[in-house]
Amino acid sequence: MTTPADSGLLGAIIDAPADDAPRLQLADWLREHGDEARADFIEVQCELSRLAPCEYEFAGGFAINCQCRTCALRARERELWGYVGEANHQNGIRRQFFEAMPGWAVLSCGDDGRGLSHDYPWATVRRGFVDSLTLDTATFMRPGLAAAVFAAMPVTTVRLVGAEPYQVMPGVFDWYDAKYSEGDGSPADVPSVIFEQIGAKESGPWSRYYRTFDTSQAALDALSAAACTWAREQAEALCLT
Repeated sequence: MTTPADSGLLGAIIDAPADDAPRLQLADWLREHGDEARADFIEVQCELSRLAPCEYEFAGGFAINCQCRTCALRARERELWGYVGEANHQNGIRRQFFEAMPGWAVLSCGDDGRGLSHDYPWATVRRGFVDSLTLDTATFMRPGLAAAVFAAMPVTTVRLVGAEPYQVMPGVFDWYDAKYSEGDGSPADVPSVIFEQIGAKESGPWSRYYRTFDTSQAALDALSAAACTWAREQAEALCLT
């Protein structure tokens, strides 16, 4: 049986995560192969990503009586996902993600993870595919986990729960290479394989120990990018075996 991976379209999506074109091509392919709901879901989420939010829209939902295009698509998105209507959790699109990612909480339709326990990882679906992960560092580093997810999904963001840069002084936020730490489990300690992917702001003998950023958010963004780079390398190695 031919799969999206066999068609080459999934690889095109992973290689160009910002581009809607390969996603919509895959939607056409899925429709031709009988998966109308999955095709609709990809198209709906891609269109939603290009529309401005409705002024009456609330977090995680939509204005029921509003006739705007955004709210109509939000309603259809939730129906396809399996929140309402006939497409319940037994046969909605989310079942496909749960089966593909056992042990994960998979969120969509405006869910942001509030109220979820950090004891298990969660993934967020946007534009038809998982694009962000939230999990603790130990789970992310578990052998094979990141490689399997990144080989199958166009993930662009990783939030490592509990990781926080150390504020040396105002305007100075540091990450440290965990292999040089004293084993105290500092939130600013980063696994070496990920730390090495964080570009150094300045060169010098001390740059191998830490990475410095002007803001906490800049540091977190750099950590996310580094985690994604490392995970993609793991995924490429997995695909070659």
